[in-house]
Amino acid sequence: PKFLWPEIMRAVVEIKNKTPTRALPDGRTPYEYWTGRKPNISHFRRLGCAAYGMLTAPQKRGKLTVKARRCQLIGYAKDSKAYKLYDAGRHKVVRTRNVVFNEADV
Repeated sequence: PKFLWPEIMRAVVEIKNKTPTRALPDGRTPYEYWTGRKPNISHFRRLGCAAYGMLTAPQKRGKLTVKARRCQLIGYAKDSKAYKLYDAGRHKVVRTRNVVFNEADV
């Protein structure tokens, strides 16, 4: 949907800033050039891939309550280590750290 484009563009810009470019010497990244530190990219996943986010806290769910919902990865939270997921069933963008990814399913 069109309302997701700003979120996706933020993610693309973050990925571009944390990957090497020919415009900078020695294969450095724009992030490294600006901060002097190497970026951590271990949390990057394939945008648009299937993500099963734990959207209900363990304290709030019962034995038969749904634990996770199928969503799509649309970006990364700026102020925490959370992922931004789009839950198409509820037409909602959610942030969570508890995610299982299936990068083969786009």
